[in-house]
Amino acid sequence: MWDQREPGLFAPCAKSIVAPLRADAKAFTPDSDMIRFTPLARERAFLFLLAMLLLCWFGAWDAAAQSPPPGEPSFSERLDALGKSLNAIEKEIAASQDDATLATQRDLANKSRGDAQVLADSLGPQRAEIQRLLDALGPKPETGEPRDVAAERARLEKSLVTLDQQAQRLKLATARAEALEQRAVDALRSRVFLRLFARGPTMTSPGIWPAAGEDFSRLATGLGEALGTITLVPEDGSEQIPPVIFVLMAGVVALLLGVVVQRDLLGRLRRAYAGIEMTRSRKTIASLLVAVIRLILPLAATAIVYESLRQVVPETGVLRELLDALAIAATGGFAAFALVNAVLAPLEPRRRVIDVSDDIARAWPPIVAALAVLFVTDRAITVLSAAFLQSLETTVLLNVPVIAAASAVMIFIVRRGLDGEREWVRALRLPVQILLFLAPIAAFAGYYALSRFVVSRLIVTLATGVLLWLLYRITDEAVRSLMGVRARQAGEADGVKLADAELQAWWLSAAAGTGYVIFGITLLAFAWGASTGDLRSWAGEFLSGFDVGGVRIAPLDVLIALLVFAVGIALTRFVQRVLDTTVMPRTRLDPGAQNAVLSGFGYGGVLLSALVGVSVAGLDLTSLAIIAGALSVGIGFGLQTIVNNFISGLILLFDRPFQVGDWIVVGDSQGYVRRINVRATEIQTLENATVIIPNANLVTGEVLNWTHRDVTARLVIPVTVEFGPDPDMVRRLLVDIAFAHPEVLSVPAPHVLFTSLGGDALSFELRATIRDVRKILQVRSELNFQIEEALHGEKPFAVGEFIISGSDMGTVEHIGLETTTLRSLSGEIIVIPNRDLASARIHNYSRMQERRVVFSIGVTYGTPLDKLKRIPALIRAAIEAETQTRFDRSNFSAYGPSSLDFETVYFVLSGDYNLYTNIHEAILLRIHEMFAREAIDFAFPSQSIYVEKLPRRRSRRGGEA
Repeated sequence: MWDQREPGLFAPCAKSIVAPLRADAKAFTPDSDMIRFTPLARERAFLFLLAMLLLCWFGAWDAAAQSPPPGEPSFSERLDALGKSLNAIEKEIAASQDDATLATQRDLANKSRGDAQVLADSLGPQRAEIQRLLDALGPKPETGEPRDVAAERARLEKSLVTLDQQAQRLKLATARAEALEQRAVDALRSRVFLRLFARGPTMTSPGIWPAAGEDFSRLATGLGEALGTITLVPEDGSEQIPPVIFVLMAGVVALLLGVVVQRDLLGRLRRAYAGIEMTRSRKTIASLLVAVIRLILPLAATAIVYESLRQVVPETGVLRELLDALAIAATGGFAAFALVNAVLAPLEPRRRVIDVSDDIARAWPPIVAALAVLFVTDRAITVLSAAFLQSLETTVLLNVPVIAAASAVMIFIVRRGLDGEREWVRALRLPVQILLFLAPIAAFAGYYALSRFVVSRLIVTLATGVLLWLLYRITDEAVRSLMGVRARQAGEADGVKLADAELQAWWLSAAAGTGYVIFGITLLAFAWGASTGDLRSWAGEFLSGFDVGGVRIAPLDVLIALLVFAVGIALTRFVQRVLDTTVMPRTRLDPGAQNAVLSGFGYGGVLLSALVGVSVAGLDLTSLAIIAGALSVGIGFGLQTIVNNFISGLILLFDRPFQVGDWIVVGDSQGYVRRINVRATEIQTLENATVIIPNANLVTGEVLNWTHRDVTARLVIPVTVEFGPDPDMVRRLLVDIAFAHPEVLSVPAPHVLFTSLGGDALSFELRATIRDVRKILQVRSELNFQIEEALHGEKPFAVGEFIISGSDMGTVEHIGLETTTLRSLSGEIIVIPNRDLASARIHNYSRMQERRVVFSIGVTYGTPLDKLKRIPALIRAAIEAETQTRFDRSNFSAYGPSSLDFETVYFVLSGDYNLYTNIHEAILLRIHEMFAREAIDFAFPSQSIYVEKLPRRRSRRGGEA
């Protein structure tokens, strides 16, 4: 605010404003009752007044910004304090004798470097502000500069020199802090290196076994005394059972009940998923349920036992440390065992989340159990060694077997527990096995610290990698399952494609994987000896950035810039979508103009987003001039084509020789314009292929645009007619056909040109205008079909077909203008005039798609009734035995003169006469065979005469006559 500024700062400004006005007093001229400035005086006075007001404002702001608040040290004092701090750190590092002091001084050096960087960053805006003020004053004139302006220029230049000196001191302090930090780190590393490679007693040392005997004796005595501190009997001397015994019993019972309940719940879950398909989501849910069941109940029982023992174990002492260590180890073992069984499902492959072999899945539960036992043993040895063992020999003697067992388990993991098909497993298998094989040998040889460090760190690395990999796979499966369900639900309602959900799931999984990788690297850094100070130092170096050509690039700033750029792009796409769906349809712009507006807005939005992102990243836009200069050289040599296409794209967008949706022809390619990009244009051909044509070819080359101004087009169809028909009749026929088509315009009317009179044909051209040139191929085809049908009609036969006309029959060999030639069945040539064929009835057997066959069969009158009923079924079976037949009917049709008649109808599925005869012959033979098998007799023409016997007459004599 104004009242917060120093009042003395504005006095020079006031003088500097008034002085030029006095100098221009001679430029004032009277005009009636008013005093006016001349144009030159007005311009100079206004510009100078504005410049001086800005100068006073920023100068006062700069002075207020540089002056520290009351009670806080000034910039120079903070800089001096930084130097003193660095001196003290240097002395402590030189005199340090232990790791703790070196680690502390390393952290202090890192903090001092951060303070120096903060002070250096605070100088940047101040220097930029002073430089802007100097630029506002302009170059220093040789003579005639006002005294106050010269004083202000000198003050600003002095401030600039002071800031440069302070910046140099801060660079020196930063470099010194980095050097001190590196010196402390080197000292720590050398100490660690010496400890790791220091050789101790071996397993064959002469004094190791006597010393071990004394330590074991001391260990037994100490444990006995520690166990004696446990009080199970009440202090009042009563004989009642102490409550802790009940609690322990309850813990054991809870553990046993937990095992029973766990098996029951797992069995129920297994039966619930037995009869259904195990999808990704079901596998993930089942694995989570199994992990919870396997983890909660053992942890609850362990917690009960642990709390019970805490009641009787003293709060301090070796027993409490041993109890805490064992509780932590048991918790970790239960968690790892539950996770491995839940994800790998050794006994239930169909529930397995991760695609691994059965051998690998079954190998991991015992591996986890073995590692848990080794971890518990190691923790117990560590606690007991610190409390009771006094010699290093005994500690080595106890830990060498543990190291050997751990190495054996790790070798088993590398050989059997990992997928050997993976390339990175094959690459690491041999060197890791060699290290694990040499570790017990090194411990046996006296390099106990080195062997223990290598084996323990490999175990931690493997455990961390496997755990994070399992968590990532579970996360990935869960994300993909949820996104898949959401995509299906959205697809039913909103039409969202499943591919979009898959892409979103991939990004979420990638983000989760990145988080797991960063977390795993942090854990492994701690495991391999890095401290909190090291991580803080590395993070500070990473976030503070690095210099490239005098420009400092900070990853955090770059990340923020990328986020700003992404937000800008998203906002641009959103506005483009709104313009395309809401604004542009309500305007009178044609599609090409709409596409140009949308494309220009998109390119402008991308450019603006890029500029804002670069500014947020802290890059000076003026420095881009150097990059532009370098690019200009590259453009001159290698980027001419790209720039040419870019400029040509802009020309196409704004000149619009064609637009989206136009049908254009470029060289051998033709199709519809689908998109006009900055570099190239996309054309969709009539075959639905996409052709990418550089914009430079479209600007400099010849482009045929069928729909540039109008979509109508003239269609020309050549027609050739043999001699005979009247030309005027042909003209009327073609015009009528064109008028009848709905796509042909009546104005201008279609017309026909008689183009040539050839030796044996007449040539015409039908010319018509169609409504839409994009349908020209369709209209041309439809008119060609109609013209062909109208001129030539339906052809009753063609060359190669078998026809019968009257008493003539044969295969057509030639169709001429006046005669048709047939090849008869006997081989001779038959020439028939076309006028006779036009008036005759023609049987064309070659165009038959199928042949209907009717035949009758007669059986004797003595055939039994049951056999008569089976005859139609027998005939049908005989017909259907042939593949190229279709049965129609077979029935008892009549009582014949000498037979019982059955009529049958079937179809031969071909017009080939020879095929028909072969099929009919096969059917008749099959019927004869069936009738013989059924003892059914065929009837043959016959006539029976029945003579009635007359009664005998009596003779007159009384006898018979």
